[in-house]
Amino acid sequence: MNRRTKKLKAWMTLNDVTVKAVAAANGISLSAVYQYLRGGMSSANLRAWYLGRGCPASNLPPVKKIAPKKTATIGKAA
Repeated sequence: MNRRTKKLKAWMTLNDVTVKAVAAANGISLSAVYQYLRGGMSSANLRAWYLGRGCPASNLPPVKKIAPKKTATIGKAA
């Protein structure tokens, strides 16, 4: 467990925030919350949820930038 994850879990404990409560409030599974806590998943919604409850941004996983998907073209331009 890295330092950021430890800090986030400590914040959750101090603020009586459980993984189950986070999952229920955001309509996601427990495993999705655990993935977010470990930094294995990026979620703008979860980040906003934690920030809205006073969690320091330094405790949260970094936002991963995802390249836009290329759209497929059918055929060739005339």
